Amino acid sequence: MMREVFFPSQRIPIASDEELEEFKRLYIGKKNIYESVYQFDGEGKEAIQTSNAIVDKIFLDFDYDEDLTFFDDAKKVVKYLNKLKIKFYIRFSGRGFHIFIELADTKLKNPQNAIREWVQKLHKETHTDSDSSVVGDLRRVCRIMGSMNLKTHLFCIPIDYQTLMTNTYKAICDKAKECHDKLVDYINDGALLDLSEYDKEKKHTPVKNISTTNISLSYGFPPCIQKMFQTPLLGYEERGQLILFLRDDGYGLDEILSILRTILSDEKFYHCTQEENQLNYLYNREDMMFASCRTLKSKGMCCSDTCTGHNLYL
Repeated sequence: MMREVFFPSQRIPIASDEELEEFKRLYIGKKNIYESVYQFDGEGKEAIQTSNAIVDKIFLDFDYDEDLTFFDDAKKVVKYLNKLKIKFYIRFSGRGFHIFIELADTKLKNPQNAIREWVQKLHKETHTDSDSSVVGDLRRVCRIMGSMNLKTHLFCIPIDYQTLMTNTYKAICDKAKECHDKLVDYINDGALLDLSEYDKEKKHTPVKNISTTNISLSYGFPPCIQKMFQTPLLGYEERGQLILFLRDDGYGLDEILSILRTILSDEKFYHCTQEENQLNYLYNREDMMFASCRTLKSKGMCCSDTCTGHNLYL
């Protein structure tokens, strides 16, 4: 089985815990380092693709906000999971919270959709919210446990249910000022979540019925992406960034093709997909990812003074 170690701008395939530990030893405290949420069945770099993902968990990310709404939302969700007696574990990322919900070993036809449907129901019933961009993304990465968040200089540590529910946010931050070796997750025991009833065949919506306005409103895409949705004559570099964003946000090749067909003029769509083969080329380029906000600003692609980031990579 394979997984990935991720540094901003670079993904590295690894096959063993020993390799992961070596990366941690070399870079903790020096770089922000991440690992793939899921492992991939197979050997070598070629195995790392969404179709090979071993979907054994749901990953939820609660991003920091100054009002600490994210803290309250994380507590509401774990309280709900605990009440349902569902198996899960929690990590403090050095700033926000990651919740991992363990799944039953069932073969899902469309795991991305099943996860999104269940999480949508979870948030509706708990009146909460989390980062929608990570939900159902089978190529998602998360901060490596025991690594330092270089923005806060706090460590990513496992925390148990009682710690989250009974401590203040500041107290949890204080616990993350130091990090011990051989960290292990605190598993909140319960039943494995079965997503079978949410697992439906992917719907192939006719292109003429796709609304890019609804897409942007439903999934909270950042302003730069929303602007691209409204630009039929999108240039080469902007098209490339849009394709990379949608790919890394969990969209499949056919879905991105349909979105491009809706957004672009007939001439631009043909040029992009037939003459340049830009979609197929970029979709399979593991060494290329959506640009940082700094790069987007330097290239004139940023269109907002208030956006806090695309939050595509943790």
